[in-house]
Amino acid sequence: MIKTLLQIIVFFLICALVASSGMAQISGEFTNGGAVRFGSSTTTCDAAAEGAVRWHGTAKTLETCSGAAWKQAVRAEGSGTGFSPEAGTGYFVVTDGEWDGNMGGLAGANTLCLNDLNANNWIGKTDATTRGILIAGKVRAFLCSDASCQLGTANTKYYFAVSGEAASGGAEFTTDASGFGSGNTQRWTGQNYFNGGKEYWTGNAGNTSLLWGSSVGGTGTVQRCGGFTSSSAAHTGAVGAANHTDGNRWRMNPVSAVTCDTLKRIICFVHP
Repeated sequence: MIKTLLQIIVFFLICALVASSGMAQISGEFTNGGAVRFGSSTTTCDAAAEGAVRWHGTAKTLETCSGAAWKQAVRAEGSGTGFSPEAGTGYFVVTDGEWDGNMGGLAGANTLCLNDLNANNWIGKTDATTRGILIAGKVRAFLCSDASCQLGTANTKYYFAVSGEAASGGAEFTTDASGFGSGNTQRWTGQNYFNGGKEYWTGNAGNTSLLWGSSVGGTGTVQRCGGFTSSSAAHTGAVGAANHTDGNRWRMNPVSAVTCDTLKRIICFVHP
């Protein structure tokens, strides 16, 4: 009884403080379980409404106002419907399939990406198909060979997605002028990222703890499975892991711990 009264008092104090600030309005129900119910709203999302929250009854999820458009805070479960990508954006998709270090080089890995993304459903696939970017000329494996790295397009927004998991992904990052990302310390394990602690080949030596790089570093048989043409247990390749907050997302240490006969996923760019 005392706990319930305290909850009610705290709730009304918060309402009073918010109302007095002139910055927000609250309309909701407070129950004994401590829940606040958000209602639907026809408010136009503009600069004056930035930070507002509403319930989307069709998508069954909360939406927040960015100052320009309503965006889903938690995507609907199941088919991944409700995802609204912006024009001119690309995708950063981790594959459903896994391969050893012999993928036939970068060209072979690009083909593996294209085949995997075409064979499975993933968030944004319909958009990518409609825009004509799910094609060989636009799909590239996020890998470094012995001579070069396949990176993002400069100053471009990419959405995370998981091949074979239509309800996973939707988070975003924007590359810098060099095509480097992701520029943050967010783990990639959330459902709106790669949905779990997935690991994947990269061969990327990294740039900083926040940005991957274009430096191949080391020797091909130590960091890149001989340009990703070797499945020998005597060779190793750089692998990234989603459950880190730094450069280990694209290059775990020690690199020598991952031998090229190991099966790992790869990440695929779908460039706009």
